[in-house]
Amino acid sequence: MPENSMSYEDDDFEEHSGDKAFHPFIPVDDPEFDKLMQAHLSHIIPSRQMHSRTHLPTCFKYGSKTCRSRFPRAIVEKTVFDVETGVIKVKRDNSWVNNYNKWFSLMTNGNHDIQYLFTKNHALAVIHYVMKYITKPETALHAKLTIAAAVRQASNNPDAKKMLLRIYNKLEGSREVGVPEALSHILEYPDHYTDVIYSNVNTTHLLNYIKRVSKRHATVVDDSPDSEIVAASDG
Repeated sequence: MPENSMSYEDDDFEEHSGDKAFHPFIPVDDPEFDKLMQAHLSHIIPSRQMHSRTHLPTCFKYGSKTCRSRFPRAIVEKTVFDVETGVIKVKRDNSWVNNYNKWFSLMTNGNHDIQYLFTKNHALAVIHYVMKYITKPETALHAKLTIAAAVRQASNNPDAKKMLLRIYNKLEGSREVGVPEALSHILEYPDHYTDVIYSNVNTTHLLNYIKRVSKRHATVVDDSPDSEIVAASDG
């Protein structure tokens, strides 16, 4: 918890409903900006940045009885750097508050986590996690095979083409729909374009034409490969 953040000590912490967490941004030229910002943070931090004291089902995975978010956390009086261990201990006056930045809280009105990435292994671990998360397949391969096997077992038609069609329809019906796709359907965005006319271009002829034009205008000998064209200074 940054040293210039709001203070929420364990003894006097009270639950907030968060009903004022969502409101327009505070104008930066408002003479009462600092006061309004503190009032904003007094609602957004308790309602969005506090870990549940009773924990959530997502806190425990794979049979573990320990909160994987490491809550409750130790109280730290002030932010210090431990020279011996190389660990930065961030100020924390409430064992259930998550690491946050007051400006991020002001802009996003949401939960976030601020961490120091000073070691290569930590940075690579975060990159691996993010890439793994955003490239996560919609359905695991073994789940698709299970669905295909169930359709095959339930069907009495030996026609292979019809069997594949049934399997495809079943997989398509069981497909998870992501948020962007769901929003595109809700907003009635088209899923394909039919009014675009494309022209075929023979890239080999185009490359030869550019080479001939460049040779006529070039003033120096060009030994670059064919895949690289250097435009002469005279056009």
